[in-house]
Amino acid sequence: MTFIENPLPSLLTTIGGLAPPPRPYLIFYADIVDGKMWCGYCRDVEELVKAQFTADDSVTGIVLRVGDKATWKNPKHEYRDPHGYGLTAIPTIVRLEEGKEVARLVEDDVKNESKLAEFLKE
Repeated sequence: MTFIENPLPSLLTTIGGLAPPPRPYLIFYADIVDGKMWCGYCRDVEELVKAQFTADDSVTGIVLRVGDKATWKNPKHEYRDPHGYGLTAIPTIVRLEEGKEVARLVEDDVKNESKLAEFLKE
């Protein structure tokens, strides 16, 4: 499995293109501030998520950071846009097929090890 924490913009453009990474999942996390993610939920699930993704060679986890707390709380944040990802909370994991969202896990569901494992198998 591939777990990409700092994706290059060129990787993100391939998600809906001709050569997307295998079984891509977007993992939305808080930015790191003073050596740790400012979001407690994100910190709580970080090791579980990384372990689940690195245990499965058939999936690709791509981490996208939503910014610092003030940036994320802005209702006009690009990831909150209902015409884009329409996020309401972090952490959120989005499963893509052919560049389009087909499912997502949010906050407590990400924290649930069995739900996360099942989500990655679908």
